[in-house]
Amino acid sequence: MTVAALETPLSDLLVIPVRDDETAAEYFKWLSGCNGPITIDTETTGTGWWDRCRMVQIGDANTVWLFAAGDARDIIRDIWDSERPLVMHNARLISLI
Repeated sequence: MTVAALETPLSDLLVIPVRDDETAAEYFKWLSGCNGPITIDTETTGTGWWDRCRMVQIGDANTVWLFAAGDARDIIRDIWDSERPLVMHNARLISLI
């Protein structure tokens, strides 16, 4: 992988912000080879359903890809419509993005 992961206190976890086309291409390459469940989570500006979504995290047990919320809409829909098993913390909120 040619993109830089963020440092975390978890030694076995890669956290990769998607900020450009090269990193997005790496994400799609990862996704096509991922066989297990996909996790999707969001970070918002508050705790209410009306609060703005800031970031979307998509990953598995070893890798997390970070997307700005506005950049993740089509990516989430593609995963949502696929036959992949999903693990979601706030599925109702995510379905609104």
